[in-house]
Formats: sequence, C-alpha cells, structure tokens
Amino acid sequence: MSVDRRFANTQARRLRFCKYFVQADGEEYFAEITSALMRAKNDVVAAMVIDEWLVEQTERPAPADIHRLVRKHNGVDEEPVFDLGTPPTEAEMEEHRAWVREMEKTLAKRKLA
Repeated sequence: MSVDRRFANTQARRLRFCKYFVQADGEEYFAEITSALMRAKNDVVAAMVIDEWLVEQTERPAPADIHRLVRKHNGVDEEPVFDLGTPPTEAEMEEHRAWVREMEKTLAKRKLA
C-alpha cells in the first residue's frame, strides 16, 4: 500500500506552523514534502513522520529530513530515488543562458577593474 497524494499533502501542510516557514515558497515546498511522504509504506507511517518532526523539532524541515524519516519508519535503509521532474522548456533554458552570459560579462568587468 502506498500513500495517496491528497493524504500526503494534508500531512505536509501541518508543517506550516514550524519556524522559518516562508509562505512565498510554500507550494514548491509542499510538493517536495508531499513527494517524500508518498514514499511511505502507508498512511500511518506518513503521519508518524510528521508527528515525529512536530514533536521533536521547531524549525521547518528540509525535504531531505522528511525523506530520511520516511526511510527510517519504512524500516528500509534504501537509497533515495530521485525524481528530476519535468525538464526545463527551451524558453527557460534560453533565459538561463542569457543570465549566464550577463554574469560572465559582469565578472569580466570586475577582473579588469
């Protein structure tokens, strides 16, 4: 049995009461935490992971923290499986390339000064 996305997301949103939770990056953050919780072997384990964090910690966890706790409570010392998500679009890649070119120009100017 695996954890349903809706249940995992509900559990992930319990973390919004932790210190240093930033509303601006909330949806991306919750998507990462939800993904980690969906790797739990069942709903009980997913809830246990969040319960443990809220009882023992006060600051917002990194997704790696949740992945670690899920592996611990699953009783398996498995290697994490990485989901690279959707590849960037060509427009996003071009925007990144333009940014890199600008940074290279800025660095070259600083070296000349």
